[in-house]
Amino acid sequence: MKEPITAYVIISDIHAGCQLGMYPCNLASGELLLDEGGEYTPNAIQRGMWAWWEEFWGEHVPAMTNGLPYGVIVNGDSLDGKHHDAVHQITHNLSTQQRIAEAILRPIVDLCEGRFYMIRGTEAHVGPSGQQEEMLASALGAVKSDIGQSARHELWKKIGSHMVHIAHTIGGTSSQSYESTAVHKEYVEALAESARWG
Repeated sequence: MKEPITAYVIISDIHAGCQLGMYPCNLASGELLLDEGGEYTPNAIQRGMWAWWEEFWGEHVPAMTNGLPYGVIVNGDSLDGKHHDAVHQITHNLSTQQRIAEAILRPIVDLCEGRFYMIRGTEAHVGPSGQQEEMLASALGAVKSDIGQSARHELWKKIGSHMVHIAHTIGGTSSQSYESTAVHKEYVEALAESARWG
């Protein structure tokens, strides 16, 4: 019998496809071509982020998990998408953005031995109903929800003796007076649910 997983690494907002997002700087020349055959050269910010990324997965995660098996949860916005009339993307071709995200995340799926979950992010980045993230999660073999989604809207996960609720988005408001209300509401609802379920 497998030991229960008591540690999950939660990452979020890699925004693959953005010139200020994560980029797999370990790839050899020609390994990840743009749609028309060109290549992208990562900038200094991306090279720095990639160095931290490799240090995080190579040193910090093994230390934090004591070398024991763990799961990984990607909490939305894996791709940058085509949003808000932005022009800072590497490409607006979403299939290329997905290939960039796959190159970043596939080694992580291998590290956690397939205990990999994906939460859908913001519609502006990952499409209506998170369709781009659903395709990415399916390609990566993410653990499916009870209704067969590879990328889900939220995840309730028991970690040790605690129940954790993971979601990329919560209710919000456009009023300056109530900006903190959405977070407070989520917190109060979590307390009420915790009390209800003991």
